[in-house]
Amino acid sequence: GSGLVYGRIPVSYEAGKIRLDTGYVYAVPGTGHLGIRDDAWMKALMFYVNEAMAGHPYLSLVSERMEQALRDFQYSYLAIDLKKTGSETAARVELRGRGVQGDPPQEIGSLVLNVNDLEELINRVLGFKMTSGESIDRALEDLLDFQ
Repeated sequence: GSGLVYGRIPVSYEAGKIRLDTGYVYAVPGTGHLGIRDDAWMKALMFYVNEAMAGHPYLSLVSERMEQALRDFQYSYLAIDLKKTGSETAARVELRGRGVQGDPPQEIGSLVLNVNDLEELINRVLGFKMTSGESIDRALEDLLDFQ
């Protein structure tokens, strides 16, 4: 993505992991651009939307157009609120805008995404924390490289 944002997110690095605290990020008035490129993440994001709209030809078309818009999206409003609760930090992301492609481009009046345990996600993406399968794969790679 691209665009100008402001905010405050306290970040620390402790015990080999990124830690986040309560904070916020918001886009300045105007527009910015973002796109979801990861198919697995898009599938998870659209799962409930697709389920709710299944069996309705018009609504299924809206779902497809919404997915297309999120792959190449021009936002007019972007706000991210982080809230620390106990040992987890959750994020509430709100977007407004429209897709870049389409005839006409799909408008999205307000899309709210709630992300639980954002620290876990960030640490896995950065490779600071692995899933059990990744741990096994790394151990096997180390074992095979050793011999």
